[in-house]
Amino acid sequence: MSEWKDIASAPKDGTIILLGTYVEAFDKVVNFFWQEMGYWEKIGRKRGYWALSATGDKITESFTHWHPLPAPPGSTESRAVDP
Repeated sequence: MSEWKDIASAPKDGTIILLGTYVEAFDKVVNFFWQEMGYWEKIGRKRGYWALSATGDKITESFTHWHPLPAPPGSTESRAVDP
């Protein structure tokens, strides 16, 4: 499986990907990596926002990294899913 990439390099063509960020909770006692499946929803030519793949709702959290969806069981390739 490939490494997580900087969010600036994420595809903005509607491909569903994993979005992730590190979260510090309880005064930095607990750190964890939070992720969602989402895609870039275009608004005009240069603007847009990240949306949840399940509902299309706007994601308001700030993500720092992205990753392609993993391959389904029995497959060796990552999959791209259009919303």
